[in-house]
Amino acid sequence: MRQLDELSLAFGCALMALLCGCASTPTTKPADALNGQPSSEITGSITPSTDAPSAADEASPARSGQSKVPQLSAGPGGGQSPTGLAALVRRALTWHPSVKETVERLNQQNEIVEQARAGYLPQVNWGVNSSYGRDANESGYRPTVNLSASQMVYDFGKVDHKIKVERAGVEGRRSQVLLRVDELIRDAVLAVTEVQRNQALGRIAQDQVRDTHAILDLVRARTDKGASTRSDQLQAEARVQAARAKELEVKAQARRWQSRLDTLTGGGCPCRNTRCCKNTEMAERGLRGQ
Repeated sequence: MRQLDELSLAFGCALMALLCGCASTPTTKPADALNGQPSSEITGSITPSTDAPSAADEASPARSGQSKVPQLSAGPGGGQSPTGLAALVRRALTWHPSVKETVERLNQQNEIVEQARAGYLPQVNWGVNSSYGRDANESGYRPTVNLSASQMVYDFGKVDHKIKVERAGVEGRRSQVLLRVDELIRDAVLAVTEVQRNQALGRIAQDQVRDTHAILDLVRARTDKGASTRSDQLQAEARVQAARAKELEVKAQARRWQSRLDTLTGGGCPCRNTRCCKNTEMAERGLRGQ
């Protein structure tokens, strides 16, 4: 009996060892790995979907309404001609007279360089002299024609030095053009930003006026029924007046920045005269040194 118990115990231990060995046995490698060759692995990456946005994305204000830049107008008094920020900046560059002024100065400096380079060219002078005299042989009017030509052979670098000085002036004029363009872009972007900000503040102020007026109606109803005092109604009316004053202030700021934007962009110039629209082309030619 004791031997049967020991036999059953040994059989159970062997069975447990067999099960543990099967659990710890490594997985079979592919044939390539057994042959000493590296096995190919399947890798992948998660890429964002480019399909149509879901309903949650459409409902999210950060993805729908707030991500859209409001369109502004460059017309006088905030006309109904929507344009983008890039179009407004380009319009300011093509219209503003300060850009044309700096470009003309750059062209003037380029002509001065050409004048300095003319020192290498031959010079031809001619003229007509008239004289009236009387001598022993002939008398009366005696015109003479004078013609002379000269060519500079060597001037010890005088003309070359003058050309270098004038070319340095060209670089200075070109930097002035770039500086004025950057300043104009900055002013235009600032004006657009302020117009957008004051438009948003104006909508908020309108909502505040509407809400305070609704509260005033409730307070008046309670006052008429005797549930509130007269001071509550006066306080609600004061809040409505303060909200209206804030709305008027925001609207005034919006009109102020809109006027500034109109000044920078030409205030709705129809550009029928193409002269004002050539400033950008002139600036590009001047910066290229043409």
